[in-house]
Amino acid sequence: MTPALTALALLATQPAPAEAGPGLDQLWLLRAGDEACALFEPPARALLDAAIAQARDDQVRAGADPRRLDDARRRVAAAGPSGCDDERLAPLIAGHERRIVDLAVYSDLTFPGVVRQWRVDRGAVRTGLAGEPRWRVSQRTAGGEAWFGVFEQDSEMHLAVAFNDAERHTRSALAFRDSGRQPFPMDFTAGGLLPAPDGDPAAAWGAGARAQTRATASGRLDEAAAAYLAPAGGAPARGFLYPDSVLQRLAALTPREAVAVELYDRTGQISRRFWIEVGGLKAALAMQAIPLPAPEPAPAQAAALAAAPTR
Repeated sequence: MTPALTALALLATQPAPAEAGPGLDQLWLLRAGDEACALFEPPARALLDAAIAQARDDQVRAGADPRRLDDARRRVAAAGPSGCDDERLAPLIAGHERRIVDLAVYSDLTFPGVVRQWRVDRGAVRTGLAGEPRWRVSQRTAGGEAWFGVFEQDSEMHLAVAFNDAERHTRSALAFRDSGRQPFPMDFTAGGLLPAPDGDPAAAWGAGARAQTRATASGRLDEAAAAYLAPAGGAPARGFLYPDSVLQRLAALTPREAVAVELYDRTGQISRRFWIEVGGLKAALAMQAIPLPAPEPAPAQAAALAAAPTR
């Protein structure tokens, strides 16, 4: 994704409007208007925040100083719209809402990052599959070793990882940047001069050792759920569940950085690690929260309903 592709619609790989959408200054202005006038419902606001995060991240990766960008946003917010009827807001509001409508018709969406992508499944549960787990927002790791994300089972959502492994790991944790200790992720590759951790390009940006925080798994996936959610493979399917409260903390990280999924052996050492790119997670979660539009009735059915006598 290039710095010019800042529109929300262009975060997804499904067909979308051809125009490039608003620039970062306009997105900031729209967000300032939303803060002052409550222009959007939470899912639409989250999608706007996702578009801003992606556009900002694109500029940082292109060489912009994140502190200067944050200063520029504060200046835009301070100048702000003159009021809720500011004439600059109307076309921006309409454009944002139109992009959401354009995306909302798709039951399957893919939000690409630098090297990984988030898949969103918004389809209805098929007949006969009630009670079976189903990935709703998910990312596959390098080499297809594991799936990580949010799955639905019996109308409840859970954050999990599922993989195949002969070893029964004793526990798992998610390791990620604590923004209070390190405001911005660091580039472990020094601009591409060094290999990324574990040789995985998704792990190029992240937290220094002293700025990491960990969220310990809250439990294991049962064998049946793991079998449905893990990639196909010869080794037994396994997995772990994580606290739901961690999800928004991950989504608040910068798109370019990574989260480590750590698996531990009986000695307490990390025996296996997967890397997840934050990427478009915020946008993926927001789209998952937007319901699919109701299907329009077939012409014959519509005609019959129109001709039916009213009581």
